[in-house]
Amino acid sequence: MLVIPPGSVDPSHFDKLICVRCGIQYEENDCAQRTNCRTCDDPREAVPPTGQAWTTLRNLYTTSLAKSSTEPKYTIELSTDPREPNVTILTTRPRFGIGQSSFILNTPHGLVIWEIMPFLDQPTVDAINAIGQVKAIAISHPHFYSTPFMWSEAFGNVPVYINNADEDWLMTRDKNNVVVSWDNEVEVLPGVRVVQLGGHFPGSSVLVFDDKLFVADTIVVTPAALSRHHREEGYTGFSFQWSVINFIPLAPARVSKMWAKIRKLNFSIVYGGWELSPGHMQIVRDSEMDEREKERGWTAKHKILDSMRQQVRAMGHEITPDMGLVADDDKDS
Repeated sequence: MLVIPPGSVDPSHFDKLICVRCGIQYEENDCAQRTNCRTCDDPREAVPPTGQAWTTLRNLYTTSLAKSSTEPKYTIELSTDPREPNVTILTTRPRFGIGQSSFILNTPHGLVIWEIMPFLDQPTVDAINAIGQVKAIAISHPHFYSTPFMWSEAFGNVPVYINNADEDWLMTRDKNNVVVSWDNEVEVLPGVRVVQLGGHFPGSSVLVFDDKLFVADTIVVTPAALSRHHREEGYTGFSFQWSVINFIPLAPARVSKMWAKIRKLNFSIVYGGWELSPGHMQIVRDSEMDEREKERGWTAKHKILDSMRQQVRAMGHEITPDMGLVADDDKDS
């Protein structure tokens, strides 16, 4: 192999089918046994025009660059947020599947991996272990489930936190009993909470760590959120989608229920789940509000609320009293 696979995992992981479109791994290792991808057949995703296609980790490990037969095609790049040294971002190069990034969160109690990718190699395992000891993996929703049990094995069979509303979307067997099923909210390590918002999937979740909110596409960070020039009023920053790829928005009632949980969270930075371009993540910071927003005292939380209100209005609905920065039940508590 051109890539050194994780040495501490069962090699059977390397031959299980992986959907090329979404990166979800299945238990089968023969295309005759699995002709469709349940994830891509769901209305929240899409089967490519060319039809269903499969690969395996073994194929990914042995594929070379077109220009060099000795260099692997796929690698993982690690980068630390220069402003947040306890956040390390992992990205597969070149993009594979949905293309999500993973996050290594360095806490006083060990590391938490937020989100995983289909591809994992031994150099990446070594680099993560050099940061600290992985204690838990948490995944926001089924589109990011990819290869969860290989990741768990690579770090000593650490627990994998999966919301119980979406657990049936796991397509490989949990032979080591590492899945921790949870509901509503769970603290995976002291100071690291995963909160169920629903919407995109019933169990779609966000993670809160220090003053940071990691949203995947439970809350979609829009390109407009990352513009640094003067933003006119009404310049949205976030979107709330049942299907991101097929542009199906969430209903106003669901958006309102999401806000009921978000408004109680404390954060000054929002991390999305992807890069906009190589080396440029979806990150919205309180400190990067433009001058008008700063004059109004706006924060990333204000921008989420304003974006929710805009989406609700655009769908022909009025803003209800519960969609305020502080609701009546918060005032009374």
